[in-house]
This record gives sequence, structure tokens and C-alpha cells, in this order.
Amino acid sequence: MMNNFIKKTWLITLGFVIVVYALAFTSCKTYFEDLEYEKITFYFPELNLYSTKNQEQNDIFVSRWLVEIYSKDYDTKFFTTEESVSVKVQKNEPLCVLATPITAFSTKDNTETAFFETQIFKPAGTIYPYSPETQNQLLWEKGFSATVMKLLWNSKKENNYNSNYVNNFIASFNWKKFQEVQDEKNQQEFYNPWHIDLQPLLEELCAKEFSSSFLTTKGVYSFPLETYFKNAKTVYSLYVPENKIINEHRIFFAKKNELNSFLVDNFCVGVVSFDSIKNVSITNVSVPIFNEEL
Repeated sequence: MMNNFIKKTWLITLGFVIVVYALAFTSCKTYFEDLEYEKITFYFPELNLYSTKNQEQNDIFVSRWLVEIYSKDYDTKFFTTEESVSVKVQKNEPLCVLATPITAFSTKDNTETAFFETQIFKPAGTIYPYSPETQNQLLWEKGFSATVMKLLWNSKKENNYNSNYVNNFIASFNWKKFQEVQDEKNQQEFYNPWHIDLQPLLEELCAKEFSSSFLTTKGVYSFPLETYFKNAKTVYSLYVPENKIINEHRIFFAKKNELNSFLVDNFCVGVVSFDSIKNVSITNVSVPIFNEEL
């Protein structure tokens, strides 16, 4: 009987020790994870198209955001109608966040109001941890650099490299310098990063080489708005900050030998192309209706 009592006592003690050990292990694991990770809330920007009060236009507003997050831990897309998104990130490891506005347009007649969605404007974004002063803000000006990092994540993963390899490859690049050059160029009044030749830039980055010259836009010309869109009530650049220039200076910018799209009167896309400034053509197509679900 005494032996049974000792045996039960020993089993109870052993069980207690195991429980305490498991709790201690979990607590230690949580503690070290907290040291390694941080939670960041990223805030979406305002869709300010800089239209003037006397412009006759239908309402344009963001109905939801398409959010994309890429890192060693994330490869995800989702929609949200919130004003921000919170992400648990590994400290000092590369991560990019993109937010593309899904915009809704309203059409009004004497009887009813109809709405439809489209995905037409360029994304806002950020790259972590290389912009600490604006780390919590998803900016239109940083949507291009976030897209570059996204494409590098995707290209390496498409070749079946594991996440750690891709993470180390991306982390080896000097993103701080990239962002500093980008920020400096964004101070220029007529700079649009989406006119950068993307393919040569990606090839240089994959070769672990970088020159600020690859962030310089080439073959971009300005044109008077009234000459080429004289019958349009509103003309919007798909790169949101550029609309301030269009509104103030009544000019638009297009790149030679490329298709340059503009939102015209909300329901039409004006595609500008030219091989010389004396041979400019504009083709109008309908705004694509967005009905994608993830």
C-alpha cells in the first residue's frame, strides 16, 4: 500500500514538473518571439486628385483596398475597408506592403445612382525597415519601390528558392540607398517613378548591382492638356501625386514609345502613345470594371 502511495505521489510530482516545464518553455518562447518581432500599423493614404471646385465631375472614392504583403513570413493578398492594417513583422528583416485603391464611381441621372468599381490607380506602399521616418505610412511616392521588392520576392519564389534564401538575397541589397535616392528624386516637381525602365532596374538588382541612374526617368515629355484633351472635363494621372501638377500647370506627362494611360471623365481611359512629339495619338477605351475576388 505504501508503495502505491509513493508511486502515485511520484506520478503527481512528475506531472506537475512537466506542466511547469511546458509553461516555462512556452513563456520563454513567447518572450524571445516578442524580442524578435514587432507589430506595426500601416495607415492608408488619402486619394487626393487635386481637382478644382469648378470642375464638373462624378464622385470618385475608395470603396476598399487591395493589400499585398511580402516577406519571409508573408505572401498574402486581401481586401479591407479599414483605414489601416496591422502586421506582425520580424525586426530588421525586409518586408514590403502595397495598398492599391479599388475605386468606386457613381453615375447619377434623374432617377437613380449607380456605382461600379475599378482598379486603375497605382498602389501606395512602403518597404520595411528602410524608411523609419515614414514607416507607418503607406505613401503613393513609395508604391514603386514596394512594387520592385515585391517583384524580386515573386521572381525568386517562382524559381523554387526557399524563403530564407530569398530573404537573405533581398536583405543583401542596399535598400536604404535605394530609398534615399528615390526620396530625393520625389522632391523634383515633375518626377513620376512609374516612368522608370523597370526591366533593366530589376536585372541590375538581381545582379546585386545598383546605380542611381536606373531611377532616372528617360524619354518623358510634357504636353498641354487643352491641346490633347480639350473636350475632357477631368484628366487624372494614375500616379496620384502627379495630379497636383496636372491641375496647377495644365500639362500632362507621357513616355516615348510606351502606352501612357489617363483617367478621362471618370469613365474612359485615354491611352497616349508617340514615337516623336509631332506624332502623338490618343486612343480612348472604357474603364475596366473590377469584379475580382481573392
